[in-house]
Amino acid sequence: MVRVFCVFSNNPRLAGSKQYRPVSSQEILLAVRDEIHRGSSLVNHPLYGNFRPHQQPYRTLVVEKPSSPGGVDVPSLTLIEKALALYRSYEGRIMTPGILDPSVEADYAYVDGELVRETLRHCHLEELLSEGEDDQKSRSGGHEE
Repeated sequence: MVRVFCVFSNNPRLAGSKQYRPVSSQEILLAVRDEIHRGSSLVNHPLYGNFRPHQQPYRTLVVEKPSSPGGVDVPSLTLIEKALALYRSYEGRIMTPGILDPSVEADYAYVDGELVRETLRHCHLEELLSEGEDDQKSRSGGHEE
């Protein structure tokens, strides 16, 4: 049986994902909730890293698509609904991409990528995580190659 995974993200370091969208993290959660209603299951927790909506503009979630038509995965739906409830409690204070200095946003994108890296590796999707410019510079001794 072949397992099929899908990455939903608003992190520009994962722009190679078919489900990448430059939207708010709340909109990513809503898209994943819709996918769960179609039978997919969460692979990683929607609130990984313990960041609150006002603390991190990026969110990356991995779902496993069903191998055959079936029902809704109730534990996944429960997790995503609880995450969305938390986001609703922060309405008007949710950090969104594009409001901070680009270098600060690059740091947030890096943190999100590192927090989801092991999940991507487990699903054989780590190649989706692009290296940021700062990562490349630090690996090359601080200068362009």
